[in-house]
Amino acid sequence: PPVMSFAESLTARQWIFTKEEYDAHRQRACISDAAFNKDDPQEQAMRVTLEEQTRLLKYFVSMSFSVLCENLDKDMPQRVKATALGYFKRFFVHNSVNNPQNAPLPLLLASVFVACKTEEYRTITFAHVQAKLGHEKNLQVEHLRANEITLLNGIKFHLNIYLPFRPAFGLLADFKNYCALPNVNIPLPATFGGTITPLVQNLLYALLEATDVDMIYPPTIIALAGISGCLKLHEAHLAEPFHNYMNTLLQNDASTLQSIAEVESMLAELQIDPATGRAVPNNDMAAIKITNKKLNGYKAWLNARLVATAAPTPAYQPVDPPISQQPTLEAATSHMNSD
Repeated sequence: PPVMSFAESLTARQWIFTKEEYDAHRQRACISDAAFNKDDPQEQAMRVTLEEQTRLLKYFVSMSFSVLCENLDKDMPQRVKATALGYFKRFFVHNSVNNPQNAPLPLLLASVFVACKTEEYRTITFAHVQAKLGHEKNLQVEHLRANEITLLNGIKFHLNIYLPFRPAFGLLADFKNYCALPNVNIPLPATFGGTITPLVQNLLYALLEATDVDMIYPPTIIALAGISGCLKLHEAHLAEPFHNYMNTLLQNDASTLQSIAEVESMLAELQIDPATGRAVPNNDMAAIKITNKKLNGYKAWLNARLVATAAPTPAYQPVDPPISQQPTLEAATSHMNSD
């Protein structure tokens, strides 16, 4: 059967947005869950806004996610972590932290757990999670399964994540062939592929972790921008030949080249830690503490309202007990709750 292009994929149709569409979907999610009484101005003021949610989720990804993955398996492949981040981002396109079922930390764990299955990384089984996080007595299989179902429903069971790593590897190989053409004739060292490939992969992962680039641009665009940015950093003499290669490859398509330039500008804004290869977090902790306090206050208010009205449904919990109280993750979240 013919190979389906990314443009024909479900991901391209349902999970790639313009910046305006992306913001609109998330804004709608912040004001559309069933528990929200839109006619109550008090409740409106208590809920987290899109700007506050974005700040909070960025914190959880930049801080808690790396701690979680390190605790589970320090050798977890980048493709698994990137897939998990893709699920987490997809979930919060159409869902909000204002819904008490959508606690970020349990959903991060569920995202990793599902990604290990889809990427066939068999190390992270439930038994492994219990062994690593088993000191938290409330962490039971029912909790993880419930969070999995919440996640899967939130992403509409769309599990295929197109990462930019594979396109980048293919483009690097094609660029080597381009450099060998008689009319180009740019000598590359025999070690070029082995040297530049991990640098490109690390830079692409840092971009995926620090931004929502994969919700707006196709993976090939991200890959081309990542290679271009990496060459500017590490092989500056190849930056112009690669730009010429892109012009040839894309037949000087102005729209596509503009998209690549936009992703490169996102890369240029990142401060990369040379020791870890990750983007240095740029979190406004004072604002994050205020948002976290506001969110927990809103959940406590919902809980009190349900108790007062004798609602037949289970009372909402201000903090999800299975994950967010784990001592192993306190380092990533403790300073959110400090004075």
